[in-house]
Amino acid sequence: MDDSFKNVIAGAASAGLKYLPVCHSCSAKAFKAILATSIVDATPCKFNNFEKLLYLFYGKPSYRVNTEGNRPYYYTADFPIVFLFDIDVLTDIHKLYPFDTGGYHNNVYKEFLDNPLHHFELNPQISQAEKTVSYFFGSNKNYLYTIPKENIASSFPKLGFDIQAYYNLLQGIKDDDRSCSIELQFQTGIKLLPSVIKYIIVPEVFLDDDYILEKLLNDFELDRPKNIADYPCYRGATLEYHGILFDRVNKFLKQHDYL
Repeated sequence: MDDSFKNVIAGAASAGLKYLPVCHSCSAKAFKAILATSIVDATPCKFNNFEKLLYLFYGKPSYRVNTEGNRPYYYTADFPIVFLFDIDVLTDIHKLYPFDTGGYHNNVYKEFLDNPLHHFELNPQISQAEKTVSYFFGSNKNYLYTIPKENIASSFPKLGFDIQAYYNLLQGIKDDDRSCSIELQFQTGIKLLPSVIKYIIVPEVFLDDDYILEKLLNDFELDRPKNIADYPCYRGATLEYHGILFDRVNKFLKQHDYL
């Protein structure tokens, strides 16, 4: 019997949940380059022998844009941007994991996971992301709020140690949503065609800029406020904006019946 993480999820029942859009977060400095090329590009990853990879997260802006020293002052290059992409038009997922692999490599989960990373790799289809949510959370809302199902451990394969370890992780880490943010890896960049972008969240000060507005409204064919949200900008550390970004994504998902 194959009781690997991948196989258990592949054989799990789907709850028929609506596929969530996928999120990519970046700094305003990176956003400037994206506007110039209309491409969110793959970049060398130090954890994967500097292979070029693009990381996205299923339904959550889980990547925290963090500057060196998390400098606590008003510097527009540090402001975070979040894209929500339509997963239905993205193909060729390279790898899929049930958590942020950066957190794994940085030992964020070491209290719960001593299993090798490849034990948690899923089949690279978006259906497996939905099945992971169905299996462990039961609904998109519970996934978003990190509320795993209760009392399901007795149904796990008795030798399914990876499934058991991941469930312990979901229950054990309460202050970091990366532990249950499904990660998608791509080997190529994403061309920002109008059909790809569902939503974007930018600093409010950027919407006073004619160049940025022209790119968003004309090149990307986004509608304001339907596809564009903003947030107020204050003097403070970049990480302090994470809750605001999460709130903006949450509102979009609610408005479009994902939750």
